[in-house]
Amino acid sequence: LGFTGLILYSWAYHGLADCGCFGDVIPTGPGVSVLKNVIMMAMVGAAWYGHRRRGGAGARPDAGPRGRAARIAVGVAAWGVVVAATAFGGNADFLEPVVAGERLFADFELDFEGQHWALDDGEYLVVILSATCKDCQASVELLNEMSLVEESVRVAGLIYGESEEELEEFRLLTQPVFPTVAIDAITFFGLIDKEPPRFYRVRDGVSLGHIDTLEPDFDTLLAFIHGENGGPASANG
Repeated sequence: LGFTGLILYSWAYHGLADCGCFGDVIPTGPGVSVLKNVIMMAMVGAAWYGHRRRGGAGARPDAGPRGRAARIAVGVAAWGVVVAATAFGGNADFLEPVVAGERLFADFELDFEGQHWALDDGEYLVVILSATCKDCQASVELLNEMSLVEESVRVAGLIYGESEEELEEFRLLTQPVFPTVAIDAITFFGLIDKEPPRFYRVRDGVSLGHIDTLEPDFDTLLAFIHGENGGPASANG
């Protein structure tokens, strides 16, 4: 019931298109997800009604061979859905920790003002942002300054937003002078720890380390880019 309310809210006010329950295995729009949840709640109500008719709280479910077989079959089917969605739905990376040395950014390409950047070629400062995060919005001013002042520093932004309108509003508000590209929720949460922004030092698509700070400063980021304080670190707060 709680998830249904959240889906309806996101659908009505944030243009929710895919609930992401099963990744790419079974794309589920909000209408289908709400219908699924209503059917499940009806099944719960029917089960509760049947349980009450058979004796209420003290009644025990059928413990015979058919009852046990049915429960085992349901359990196996449920785990099958979870495994399939994790392994084949584009969700596998969501369960893996982000560590230095992984080619996390090898597949990202960005276009900006006639320039084409492939993150698997060269060195970059890659920042993970959320379109609605106030700290993320505030960090863009510093990143703009760094992009303009330090010619050797190439900044790339990976931004998560629930809709294209939300992303466009973020860009209009912050006016980034560096290339940005939209990422989905699974990619976003796989690249941060608790909250954005997160800053990665990337070489040829490989993460050389990251730092977490809600209030980045020019000298800290510049030292990080040049490897003076490289490696996974946390400076939240």
